[in-house]
Amino acid sequence: MTEFKRKLDDMFGDTSASEQRIQQQVRAALATPQKKKRAWQVPTIASLATAVALFLMMTTVGSPLFSSQDGRGVPYDPLDDLYAIGLQKGNDELSSIDEATLLGLPTLNIQSRLQYIDAQTFTHDGKTYAPIVERKEQLYDKTVYDQGDIVRTKTYSGSHLPVYKEEYYEIIAVPGDRIYLRDGELRINGERVDMPLIEQYEKLGVSIAGGYEQVLNAREYMVLNRFPASDSLQGAAIIPVHKIYGEVVGITTDEQAFDPFDAEQAFDALLYNLAFENGDNAQAWLHDGYTFPYESRVGEFFLEASYRTAEQQGDRVVLRYDFEREHGIVYVFTMYKTATGWKLGSN
Repeated sequence: MTEFKRKLDDMFGDTSASEQRIQQQVRAALATPQKKKRAWQVPTIASLATAVALFLMMTTVGSPLFSSQDGRGVPYDPLDDLYAIGLQKGNDELSSIDEATLLGLPTLNIQSRLQYIDAQTFTHDGKTYAPIVERKEQLYDKTVYDQGDIVRTKTYSGSHLPVYKEEYYEIIAVPGDRIYLRDGELRINGERVDMPLIEQYEKLGVSIAGGYEQVLNAREYMVLNRFPASDSLQGAAIIPVHKIYGEVVGITTDEQAFDPFDAEQAFDALLYNLAFENGDNAQAWLHDGYTFPYESRVGEFFLEASYRTAEQQGDRVVLRYDFEREHGIVYVFTMYKTATGWKLGSN
């Protein structure tokens, strides 16, 4: 067992079974291709003839897409790209939000327990809108996002080309996909990426920085900025699933919806504030003097709401997390109804 794997097991329990399940699902998907789930996505359809031709080409001619089979090569140096992106970051020129795209999402007035209202709002024709983001079930047990999904993600500084802003990103590749990116040329599984976002990049004169040649593991996704600024340099980031905070599924215009109205929503608002906003307003959902007891696991509790149950007990609601992977360990939180709303307190 590697040191990295050991640390993962210390954090999440033994994850081997979860990884194997994802691997099995990828193998099944390869055997039986699945349809894309959204009409506004443009799927890439490879004909049998194309697949055969590609196979023959790779077996007869050394292909740069699979150059890892040919031994060592000239390594990609990200420093120049990092510097160029850094300059744009300083000038706030990386993103240009297209409100029309967001306004095209369905208006949702009823939220499921896995949906939450994003704190990043926008205004159009005098109305204030907020995106609704949906967390996923079985985050570590299956591939939960598809190519073309618009997601929210937190800055990930571990990548050599980090995602600099907590903005909107689009899923480009999923676990099991082979990524090739060099000198702005991006290919997935040996094919050029046929997606509206890539066409948009080309029309806007946007370049993709980065150097990858690898198969995404069971917990990795590749993302690109969904709303790039014209003539900008964008970093294609490979990020772990726990750095993606949900899929953007709709918008809301209900002003009341901006305030949590039940115990679970108040608890989510607390976790969101701690995870995204440095806890600046956390006291709004905490009893005086009480602090969140698992500061290092805020993101985990927020993302994995599907493992949470709620039980009403008079003027309080008891929330329990059973992650299963921790072999019977249950985490308990108690929300109390007060004159100013629901607040987290001692059990």
